[in-house]
Order: sequence, then structure tokens, then C-alpha cells
Amino acid sequence: MTPWGVVIVLALLATLATNPARWMPWLLSLTLALPKTSAIIAGPFPLGGFQLVSLACAPLLVHHLATRGIPESLRRAPVGLMATLFVWAAAVTALAPNLFFGTAILTSQVENSEGFVVEAPLTYTSSNLAQVAYLGLLVVVVLYLFTLPRIDPRVLLLGLGVGQVLSTWRLGADRLGVPFPTALVDRSTYLYVDLTGDGTYRLRGVFTEPSVLALYALTTLALCLVLMLGGRGAPSRTRWIAGGLAVLALVNLLFSRSGTGVVAGGILLVALLPLLLGTGARRGRVLGPLAILLCGAGVVALLLHERVVEYAGGIVTSKVDSTSYGARTQSDLEALNVIAETFGLGVGLGSTRTSSLWPYLVASIGPVGTALFAALVVLAIRRAWTDQAWHAAAAALVAAVVTKSVAGSAPLEPVLALTIALCLAGPRGERTDDEPEAPASGTDHYLEGRQPHLATGGEQHPQWAEAGVRAPGGRLS
Repeated sequence: MTPWGVVIVLALLATLATNPARWMPWLLSLTLALPKTSAIIAGPFPLGGFQLVSLACAPLLVHHLATRGIPESLRRAPVGLMATLFVWAAAVTALAPNLFFGTAILTSQVENSEGFVVEAPLTYTSSNLAQVAYLGLLVVVVLYLFTLPRIDPRVLLLGLGVGQVLSTWRLGADRLGVPFPTALVDRSTYLYVDLTGDGTYRLRGVFTEPSVLALYALTTLALCLVLMLGGRGAPSRTRWIAGGLAVLALVNLLFSRSGTGVVAGGILLVALLPLLLGTGARRGRVLGPLAILLCGAGVVALLLHERVVEYAGGIVTSKVDSTSYGARTQSDLEALNVIAETFGLGVGLGSTRTSSLWPYLVASIGPVGTALFAALVVLAIRRAWTDQAWHAAAAALVAAVVTKSVAGSAPLEPVLALTIALCLAGPRGERTDDEPEAPASGTDHYLEGRQPHLATGGEQHPQWAEAGVRAPGGRLS
């Protein structure tokens, strides 16, 4: 067990001994702080913190169903869609290496590859079993979260925020020599990249490479910006924390010098700016901060536009001219060619490696499996969008999907898996301010997903109230 594994196990034991229904979502979020750090290494299967905590959700789910039956909230879970996706992916992964044995694929799961992607004949590997198991854990986490009375809409802020703080800490260690707990973060089971081919420094933070840092930084940035400027009823303390973490995420993103971050960030800027403007137009009290932010960005753009263009253009140009860009583009094209050789079925999860998400899914589980996964993502975003308290989580999911569409093939990356699960299970239906929630009494208020009567003098979304957050000018009684 690694030092990170000890931390996760102790936190898990404390959670199980106190109130799992309240703390398990927060513990799942905490694992996003070090998603690329192994917690337990069992032979060829290094188990991360997210997978370890997800495993613990299985007996909790079984116990809940056995003792309390199927809760009403669980009936809203997309069980049919998730079951179809899992069965299809598992069946393709189990059959494809036998049906299409010897088909040329790109993989790192071969002897003496040292983690690099090479061309090899299709066969069964430990990665096949691992990826199917990770998909099963996603289903377990979604179902377990549906059994909980309520989930705090701010839950993603913990793990993503800690990850960005640690990454900025590493920047200080790299640049200024500040002591950093490297033994807690880095493990020998991964390859780490923090320099370009010409020796230029690139921040990777607590992740394996700068592009992964860009994924988590952009996801954090989207979450924090929407939470800070558009989170309905969010307390001022949460907005300040979100603002500070957004600054750290932006700093980390800039020092990562990631082409993935530049391209995905540009796409997200175009996508999220209208959202923030629309939210500000509907809710006048965020127009001030939003106007200040936009004016500040405009001033920076006018004064430093040449440097900004030079920075972004230099990163994109160097990336396009690099050998890795050609290799990654070629891996996507060759993965798509596999579909013709497998009659549209794919080669199974964990069999091949590509540069980005959708070519990986098409090559692994075919167009059918890819459509099922896309439907699950769209459903998660739509559900989160029905509840304004979960708009920030929806923005985080969009950011994760967009970034992985640019680069990053693993469809079950912890940040993507958890945002999908929370966006599906977190929203429980929006109630308007003129339809107050009926107060619960006695000890039943937590089991029913309610807090005692909330008397406030200001606007506050019910789920913020249910998390016990005191509204401005209000009181909990």
C-alpha cells in the first residue's frame, strides 16, 4: 500500500464509522486530488484512490437495497441505458480478442514496450479486465449515489481544488525549491513527462503529464467560474473559494504549456461565455462581478494581446511540428481503420490506444457502444441542467468531455466518471422559490433528504439549504 493508499483507507474507515451517506460523495471527490497516484499495487493492477473508494460503494449499495428496499430516487436512475452499455462493452471486450485475434492494433500492453505505444497483434491483456471493471464501478457509483438523500452541489470543489493547490505547490517546488511531498504523489508505476523535446519546462503538477494537468485545470476552471458567477444560492464563502481556485487553475494551465489546454480552452471559452452572460442577465446581482471580470479580461487582451497570441501560437505550432502530434494523429486514424477489420464491433476496452476519446470508443466498442456512452453523457448534462444548483457540475462535465475529445483516450478517467455520476444522481428536481419545501420533523429530516425549516431573508436554492448552508441575512432554526 502506498502513502496515498494509507490516507484513502483511513479516510474510508472514518467515513464508514460515522455517516457514509453524508461523507462518501466527499471522499469520492477527494480522490480526484491525486487521480494518477496508485493507492494499492496488486500485481499488474495498480488501484487508484477513486477505484478503491468506488469498490467500497458496492457493499454499501447492497446493504441499502437489502435493508431499505429500492428508494424512489433510484427509480429515476438510467438503469437500462447503463446496463445496455455495460453488457455491450463487456461482451465486445470478451469476444473481440478471440474473434479478431492477430489484428494489428496500437497498444502499450505488450512486453518490453516500457509504457510506449507500439504496433502489436490483438490479444487478451490485463487491461481488458481492468477497463471492464472500471465501467462496472461507474455503474455502481451512479446507483449508490442515487440511494443517498441529497448530495451537496459543491462536492466536486474539494478534490479538484486540492489537486490544483498541490499542482501549484509543485510549481513552487520546481521554480523556487519549496519542499514538496514527491513520495506521496509520484509512483514508479507511471511514466512522467515534464519537459519538451528541446528541454523546455512544462508543469505537470500532481499528474503524469501536462495534458492531464490541462484536463483537470480546465475542468476546475469551468466548475469554479460557473459556481462563482452563476451558482444559484451559493454562499459568498463558496464563491470566494471558487474564485481563488479558478486563479490557481489558470496559473497551472499557463505553466503547463499544453496544446491540449490551448485548443480545449478556446472551445470552452466560446461555449461557456454565453452561458455566463445569460446567467448574469437573468440574475442581476452577478452582473457586477461578471462585468468587472470581462472588463479586466478586455484590458489584459488589449495590453498583452501580442504576448497572448505569441504564447498560444507558439504552443500550437510547436505541438503541430512535434513528432508526438504526428504519432497521436496517426494513432487516431489507425484506430478508426480497425472498425472495418472488426465489422463495426471494435477490439474491446483496453485493447488499443488512441490520442483522443471518441476514436478510442469507436475502435474499442464500435459505433453502437460509442452511441450508448454519448447518450449517457448527454443525459447527465441534461439532468444537471434542470437544476440550477448543479449548473457548475454540468459545466465541469462539458469541460472534461471537450478536453478529452482533443486529447486523452481513457473514457473512465476519474474526473470524467465522477462528474457523469454526480450529474446523473445529484439533481433531484428543481423547486421554485414560491414552492417552499415541506419541513421535516425529528430525526427523519436527513433520511428524507431535508434539513429542518429554513427561514431566510435572501434567495437560496433548496439543495444549498439542505446542505445546511446559511443564506445571507438568514438563519437556520
